[in-house]
Amino acid sequence: IFEPFRRGESGAGVSGFGLGLAIAKRAIEANGGSLQARNREGGGLCVEIFLPCKK
Repeated sequence: IFEPFRRGESGAGVSGFGLGLAIAKRAIEANGGSLQARNREGGGLCVEIFLPCKK
């Protein structure tokens, strides 16, 4: 889910570019952080962002 989405031929009519999490991951890692994703019980996805704190 952290890679850019590539649309197949049947992707017409689907909105969005599929780049959000890929861009977020690159920006967060460039700042020394990390992203984790896990399934939520009952459906959905939980995305956690970890960034280092400046002292």
